[in-house]
Amino acid sequence: MARGRSPGYDEQREMILDRAARLFATHGYAGTSMNQVAQACGLSKATLYHYHRDKDQLLVHIAEAHVLRLRALAVVAAHELHVLGQHAATTASACWASSARSSPGWRARSRRCAPSSAARTWPSR
Repeated sequence: MARGRSPGYDEQREMILDRAARLFATHGYAGTSMNQVAQACGLSKATLYHYHRDKDQLLVHIAEAHVLRLRALAVVAAHELHVLGQHAATTASACWASSARSSPGWRARSRRCAPSSAARTWPSR
């Protein structure tokens, strides 16, 4: 039966990724050795290799972690844009309705502001 992971495995792995990413950013990928990564993490090389097969795999794991963070940010940004768009539409509708009720010349202005039928159709391809 395979041995399970230790309770701090994921935290240790993340710490290694973080420190290796900092070293790669500072010294470059080629200029950073696994010895330097192990030393920066306060680990032996054997322990470092327990978490990551080699330097290439370490770089791949760093890149994957960055992509996951970027995806999460994109999801949050898309949601915020959606909410902002809904708020803008609600505010515009309320302003339009308020203007229509309070101004005698609102019909003439609304006709000038309304999009033309050409603007409402999508261009053909």
